[in-house]
Amino acid sequence: MSFRTPSIPHLATLQHLSQHHALPIYVVGGALRDTLLERTCHDIDLITPGDPTSIAQAFSTHQSGHWFCPDQQRRYSRVIVNKGETVLQYDFAPFRAETLAEDLRLRDFTINAIACPLDDLARWIDPLAGRTDLKNRLLRECSAQSFSDDPLRMLKGLRHCAQFDLSIEGTTWQHCQHAAPQLAQVAGERIRQE
Repeated sequence: MSFRTPSIPHLATLQHLSQHHALPIYVVGGALRDTLLERTCHDIDLITPGDPTSIAQAFSTHQSGHWFCPDQQRRYSRVIVNKGETVLQYDFAPFRAETLAEDLRLRDFTINAIACPLDDLARWIDPLAGRTDLKNRLLRECSAQSFSDDPLRMLKGLRHCAQFDLSIEGTTWQHCQHAAPQLAQVAGERIRQE
């Protein structure tokens, strides 16, 4: 499995905006997981310790993209950029907790709880050993609350297993089975999308 530096489209622009707004930006989740699996990724998740809305809007303007805000309460922005025939999606969100490490622990699975600062993409931050789990082809929840926080994560986990040829870790599978009835509370449109 490769431990190469992730390739982030429009990196120089994002680094410039991070410096200009004096707000560190971290790439997290799927883009890093896909880098390790040597897969192409068109969805880039970016998180910051503060509100990234102004960075997302400036990035959209600079790239002639389309900015919108799917969740104003969370200050979560999305920018869609056309790069030739490829459509890239950039999601900007503030930390879900006080620190980066706490934010990563609130995520769904360890393979998605990895971060790299945009100003040093060679520095992998992996407090839950997601790289090891990915190397061992294992899907492991970040915490015992992963499924109660969002029951849809069960379906996402099954999709990850099929898509990336993973096995579900034993305790994670037990928690998934226990939380399965909670899927009935999830909106049908979210289930269809997943």
